[in-house]
Amino acid sequence: MRQHTTTNLVAVAIAATLAAVALTGCSPDTPQPTPTTNSTRSAGPQLLGQTPGVSGAIDVPTEITNDANKRASVTLQKCAATKTGWQASGKIKNTGKTTGSYFITVFFTDTHGTVVGWSQVRAEAASEKGELWKAAATFTAPSDTTCAIAGVS
Repeated sequence: MRQHTTTNLVAVAIAATLAAVALTGCSPDTPQPTPTTNSTRSAGPQLLGQTPGVSGAIDVPTEITNDANKRASVTLQKCAATKTGWQASGKIKNTGKTTGSYFITVFFTDTHGTVVGWSQVRAEAASEKGELWKAAATFTAPSDTTCAIAGVS
């Protein structure tokens, strides 16, 4: 019973964090996050109904900015397992007149929306060109892991 309560508290905390990001992340005055390339920290409680070792992520980034124009230029094309965790990848289509720098935050979740890993990556795309991006994290992943772009700035 205690483990179930802890899992619910983690889920509520993550939901509150994502709601706060959704309400404040589009502000152009929000400071840019410090790049943390290919990172994750999973050490929360074991998730009920999952393979042993699958836990909720802790230290999930909460200072996620989201630039609507840059977000519209980034697509998620692949979400797949790796030997050590999970990876998301896609394409940036820069329609601007100059080279653009994109800071992409990806959450890896189970089917219930619990964040089990995360990654942040910086990529550049030349003007009027497309560029591939990839973000990977090392963690014990459930078989039903999904990828979500949490923010692009």
